[in-house]
This record gives sequence, C-alpha cells and structure tokens, in this order.
Amino acid sequence: VIGKAQSLMEVGDYREAQEVALQLLEDNPGDDRFWVTRANAYVGLEEFDLAIANLEMARNVGNLPTTALLLLGDLHLNNRVPRLALDAYLEAAPKLSTAQRLRILGTLVSQSLFDAANTFMEQAAPAAEAFDRWSTTDRQTWMVYKSQVAMGLGDEKSSIAFLEEVLEEDPFNGRA
Repeated sequence: VIGKAQSLMEVGDYREAQEVALQLLEDNPGDDRFWVTRANAYVGLEEFDLAIANLEMARNVGNLPTTALLLLGDLHLNNRVPRLALDAYLEAAPKLSTAQRLRILGTLVSQSLFDAANTFMEQAAPAAEAFDRWSTTDRQTWMVYKSQVAMGLGDEKSSIAFLEEVLEEDPFNGRA
C-alpha cells in the first residue's frame, strides 16, 4: 500500500499521496516509513512545516534513513533554525558520503553559519585514515571550507594555515 502513495507522488498527486499515508498511519502509527512518506508528500505540496512535523514524528518512532535526516536538516535550515538542522545532520553523520559531508559543510559556510559549520566539522569529520582516502579535490574542498570557518570565527592565523596546506598540495588551486 505504501507503493500506492509513492506512485501518486511520482505522478505529482501529492495531496492524495498524503491521504494514503495518513490512512496507513491510522493503522500503524509506529511505522516511520509512513511518516516519511507523508513528509515527502508535504514537501511536494510545499507545506514545509507539516513536512518537518512528520519527519520529527518519524524520528521519534524509529530510525530515520540518512536521506530523510538530510531532508529534515535542509528544511530546518530553510526555516532558519540552524541548531535543529545541525542536530539532524549530526545524527546522519556516521552514514554520510563524502559528497554529502561536503554539501552540508558548504551550505553552512555559504549561509555564514560558522559556529554550526565548526561543530559539524568537529563532530562529523572523517577519521584520518578515511580522510586520506578522499580524492585530492574533496580533501582540498574540505580544507578551504575549514579555512573559511576559521576566518568566520575570527581565527585568521588558522585560516591562512589551512589555505597554505591546500596550496602546498596544489599551487594552482583557485579557491585557496
């Protein structure tokens, strides 16, 4: 039956998909999948506060998949509630890909949320051996963001040191 809701969303019938998910929830309020499905329908309807509420319910009754946690974080950021966004991102952190880590960090930096970006880097940074397996471009991107965060927090000396590390590896890196 959840497939029906997903099919309805695929054809753009978000209102009906939300109704199907609600019917499923009446019988199974502890199934986080139905809350997430309903949240996705609300996103399609651009009813973002209701999407957040449903994702938070899903979070309370089960383990949200990484994609749902990222959506929740993004919705909180769009609502200008970076603390709640950071909580969702950090909950997802153990399962994040390199690209997802960089996207989150880049979003926080672009919105000048340097405290949140710093906390994310401290708590969601890959282990050293994992970081060493990242591509050169990804490592350098992380370091450039790290420099921007340091500068945003008023630590010019560290900011310069991070950029020098990037330039040591790639003297032609235009972002550094």
